[in-house]
Amino acid sequence: MNNVITILVDSVFSDCIGVGRTKESSTPFIDSLIGSSLFCKNIYSYGPYTDAATKGLFCGNKSLDDYGYFFGLNSSEYNHYRIFKEEGYETIGLYYPYYLISSKVEQYIDHSIYISGFRYSPIWEGKLRYYSDKLKRNNINKLDYEVLEKFVDMLFDCWMLFYENVRNKESSIIIERIKNPNVDGKGLLYKEYKKYVREKKEYIDSMLILGMKHPLAKVNDYEYEKILIKEFVKSVFARNKAFCKKLEEKELLANIKNNRLDLGYILDYKNRGGAGTDKGVIKFFESFGMSLFGNKFIRYNAGSAMRQMEASMMNQIQALFSCIDQRNVSKPFYASMHTEEPHNRLMYFTYDIPETRLVDEELEYMMPLIENLGIGFKGNIIYQLSLRYVDLCLKRLFDGLKKRGLLENTTIMIMADHGSSYTYFPLRNKMINNFYLENYKTPLLIWKREDAGWKKKYQGMFQAEDVFATLFDIENIDVCGKMNGLSIPKNESGRAYIITEYMGPGCPVMTDRDVWMSITDNKYQVAVKCKLGKRLELSDIVEIYDLEKDPDQLYNKVNEKDNILEIRKLMILLGERYSEISSSARKYIKNIKTKKVIA
Repeated sequence: MNNVITILVDSVFSDCIGVGRTKESSTPFIDSLIGSSLFCKNIYSYGPYTDAATKGLFCGNKSLDDYGYFFGLNSSEYNHYRIFKEEGYETIGLYYPYYLISSKVEQYIDHSIYISGFRYSPIWEGKLRYYSDKLKRNNINKLDYEVLEKFVDMLFDCWMLFYENVRNKESSIIIERIKNPNVDGKGLLYKEYKKYVREKKEYIDSMLILGMKHPLAKVNDYEYEKILIKEFVKSVFARNKAFCKKLEEKELLANIKNNRLDLGYILDYKNRGGAGTDKGVIKFFESFGMSLFGNKFIRYNAGSAMRQMEASMMNQIQALFSCIDQRNVSKPFYASMHTEEPHNRLMYFTYDIPETRLVDEELEYMMPLIENLGIGFKGNIIYQLSLRYVDLCLKRLFDGLKKRGLLENTTIMIMADHGSSYTYFPLRNKMINNFYLENYKTPLLIWKREDAGWKKKYQGMFQAEDVFATLFDIENIDVCGKMNGLSIPKNESGRAYIITEYMGPGCPVMTDRDVWMSITDNKYQVAVKCKLGKRLELSDIVEIYDLEKDPDQLYNKVNEKDNILEIRKLMILLGERYSEISSSARKYIKNIKTKKVIA
């Protein structure tokens, strides 16, 4: 059996890799792999942000099955770690702890390496604030408390697992530097847990009432906001003024020339009811400003405590090699990594390892792209540089595996959870919660040394659950009855249409919030918002795009829906999936008291 490494690169719109948008490739090393790999540029995520996207990706099922992604990977019976563990692999996971991998999933991870401290704010903003607002309106009900109890059980389980694991130096190898020895985080957490188990409903009410003033928000001895070494990052910019000057001149001139604001389009957008307020229009100007001054913004915020919150890709690679070097060599290993440089907090050099030589090499690797953007470039140069940084780190990973004699028998898969609107072309007013395909269309590359007929470019459309289905097929791992999805080599033409589905921004509670769904074929995209429990109607359509005439999705044709026969056909298909989601949610809710969410 081959070793396997999977690398999730957060927020990659596949049209931005290679020379799609720049004259000089943003990803020269990845380009060199494509000819000897499986490569597909048309993998579509289910949602436009990580929580909504990764359940389908890592569990091989659709995003809104089994009460959606409210409980993350933990509501699915199978996941990538479990499959590899049960196949005899030694498993390694590099992830941030507030991703909420509970003991149900973590039991299949032999080596958990944390890339951040535990953050309470995403728990509050992503889940609890919604119920807090319901409590204020006296609108919270028995089912809400039952769901919340399952969630808070899982939260404590994940958090206590974190503290159990960081006793092991391996788990804390990245984050040991950011530990505050004057704060007893574990003690505070266990003290709160004892309060919780004594009276769960009362404790949940306190969480909803106090918000970020709750004692749990103070359990922060691993200070995630210090992952970036501020003084070192400032020194990088101070030492490389010529580099910054050239970069900043390029991004300013390129976008003034090629990426001008289309005021006619903005006015048309407002007249169609876009965003509903002038604030929505202002977002266009903010995005344009960021395309002009992106690097200045990074330099200005270099000392910000919140500039980065997870370890850099290079730091993760070093930690991975440390684990690999000490592993049980009698077993193959499976390693999973998640890096965020192309995320909205864009970065293009290693910000958490204070090694000048390392960063000098990285900036030198950036320079050919800056010098050869091409006369037609428009958009976010910093985003392209973040991809080039990932490209260099991948090259270092391959070199490190080769040096260790492991490259010959290691399969490497590079994927993304979702795409990105932070490319700033087209300019958008909403960067995340939208139906624009750049937020969903992602690349997939699987490299393996042996010669094989599956090594080619695939042009068809595929969904997130097809990614690991393809990897397992290539590795001859039988997952029939455990995970769904199509193997790309066995379904070369792809799917006739793809569906996206998530719960919009905020808490993904399925009992009383709209489902955001879209269906896309080779000609049209149709998007709807609709509450579960009612029939999907043409009146639920919020956006329609003619992708042949308007590939950038600039002109919403929702007012023409009654005149387009194809739209009715797509709505029938979308309605079938909508009915499946409704049925799955009803079953989960019915069994919520006995559903085993955590081990």
